[in-house]
Amino acid sequence: MPEYYLCKNSQTITISNQSNSPLIVTSDWEFTDITNSLLYQHNGTTATYTFPTAGIYKVKLVINRNLPCTDSTTALIKVFPGFVTDFNSTGICINHPTTFTDLSHSVFGTVNFWSWDFGESTTGLDASTSQNPVYTYPVTGDKVVMFVSGDTRAAGTLYIKQFQL
Repeated sequence: MPEYYLCKNSQTITISNQSNSPLIVTSDWEFTDITNSLLYQHNGTTATYTFPTAGIYKVKLVINRNLPCTDSTTALIKVFPGFVTDFNSTGICINHPTTFTDLSHSVFGTVNFWSWDFGESTTGLDASTSQNPVYTYPVTGDKVVMFVSGDTRAAGTLYIKQFQL
């Protein structure tokens, strides 16, 4: 399972077993805190849980517990409501610098990570880890800018904007 992030204003997750194998008879979910203290259990394909506070938690899915073909997987859930990834840009014009400005903010930490992909398909050199980078687009066309920011509490999200140059 991947890591899950609950940011913005959410402390609730709904998670599902996406497997459609006919061999799966039961699906058991276990939500724990970082010390493995059990917070919530659920039997069923889909589980919904609201975390009591910000922090890092674990979710474990056990299929066919105490039956043939049992298996399990575990993932981290990082709950940091109040973290928002956002940016704006100015000067979008071919062969002229475009300035990207980070607008991310965090309630529980300090924003300290930035990863930009400027969406220029003609080159592999269209990335930056600066907070407020400047990039010059060499050709016109549709651009999909992908921006990931993170903070000192390990919160982070992806933000995507599309524009035409």
